[in-house]
Amino acid sequence: RLFDAVDMQSAVLEPDGAGTFIGSSYMLATARDWARFGQLWLDRGRWHGRQVLSDPWVRFSTTATPQSPEGRYGAHWWLKLNPDVGG
Repeated sequence: RLFDAVDMQSAVLEPDGAGTFIGSSYMLATARDWARFGQLWLDRGRWHGRQVLSDPWVRFSTTATPQSPEGRYGAHWWLKLNPDVGG
């Protein structure tokens, strides 16, 4: 339902080796569909004026978790990259 709501026609979720859908990885999509996914979060869960994801969920998922070292991770989002790692 999420992919249809934002017109992500190429997105495919694959399970890990044990057959479990992880949700944080194993998603294949075109660059355009990844851009749509990112834009959904930038627009606080809205797509063309329609609320697809709740704003509280978007805020929760993009806020560092208490367990996150140096505030690097939210709920399935990398928030801060380690500047000591090349790239």
